[in-house]
Amino acid sequence: MTAVLAAALGAGLVACGTSGDPVPTTQQAPAQQWNPGDEPADTTETTTTEPSVAPPTAATTLPADAAQVDRTDAAAVASTVTRVWFTWDTATDTSPSDAVARSAPLLSEQFRSSVLSSRALTPSGQWLIWAAGNAEVMPTVTAGTNQGAPDTPTRRYFIFTVSQTGYGPDRSQVGSSVSRQVWVITTKGANGWEVSQLQEQP
Repeated sequence: MTAVLAAALGAGLVACGTSGDPVPTTQQAPAQQWNPGDEPADTTETTTTEPSVAPPTAATTLPADAAQVDRTDAAAVASTVTRVWFTWDTATDTSPSDAVARSAPLLSEQFRSSVLSSRALTPSGQWLIWAAGNAEVMPTVTAGTNQGAPDTPTRRYFIFTVSQTGYGPDRSQVGSSVSRQVWVITTKGANGWEVSQLQEQP
């Protein structure tokens, strides 16, 4: 497992947002490269939606069920951001970017600017199936080993398995559940731990 991560670190990781597809391909948020032991590099953009589709405004407060997260606990911050990021209400959200915006208070300033810059994500794939049933999409977030990533007192690495299931207004399941692996980096900021990278692994 450590060898697998070492190979990925050597090549550099691209932190991206989520799309409506089980495995993100072209609908990705702006990307951010990082190297272990260094500060996150400047952001670049990958393929997103048309420039005319503006992203939602970053939230200034967290959803009620996430507001009490302990900012002194890196694991709690990482799992909370992951849960909020993948909790979608297709009856009111226009794309996965709305959920990203809700996680904004727990994102580093640079990462927040990267994923909520000038373009919104395009809803597609499984999102459209869930949206046809006005589904609320709830994630189950399970922590795994970080595969030997080099944790430090000011930076922590996490890997989560996220399983999303959509439920219609009558609480019956809509479509299939979707599972994905998510890699998260947290850094210690002035207000406590915050997420500086989030990447979906194919």
